[in-house]
Amino acid sequence: MTNLERLKGCLAGYPDMLTRNMPLKETNCTSAWTVLQSLYNNKRILVQHQLNHLEALPLIRTRSVEELKALRTWDTVTALTVLGHSVDRSADWLVPQTVNRLDEQTRMKWQLSLGTTTEPTSLDRVKSFLDARILAVEAASCIPVPRSATSHVCQRSQSRCTSYQQKIRPVKPAIFVRDCITFSVAYGTRT
Repeated sequence: MTNLERLKGCLAGYPDMLTRNMPLKETNCTSAWTVLQSLYNNKRILVQHQLNHLEALPLIRTRSVEELKALRTWDTVTALTVLGHSVDRSADWLVPQTVNRLDEQTRMKWQLSLGTTTEPTSLDRVKSFLDARILAVEAASCIPVPRSATSHVCQRSQSRCTSYQQKIRPVKPAIFVRDCITFSVAYGTRT
């Protein structure tokens, strides 16, 4: 199997149409790859897509782990860095963009964590703050249930199981092929 065959096996839609008529020769793999790179290697569009993703960050309403994780923009920041768009010069925009999406109480804790500093905040500091908040919310949501409440829950679930079992029809005994009269006559196993 040539590299071009592998490449064509991964393509669908418009990219597949662009490479469909290329003969399966190893020399054509470079041509197909060049065609695909010219189609998809548009840094301007890729950077704009990542910036649009950052602008579309959701506002936090309930301070849940899922909402806090949605604000983690590390994959977008990494993609921008790989594309050659330095995040350092965008940090003055990205830090407030992220912090302004926090709920009021978390934003207050963010400001308190900054203390009396007057310098602009780095993106790494926002990352560590969000990671700490995510861990704290996860830990707070894993509170053990008191023993008396557990037994009550177990009793409720047992009563549900019992009522469910009463609705199930009894299963007929299993019938084996060797017990079938037709099988016994055909193969002479019946005595």
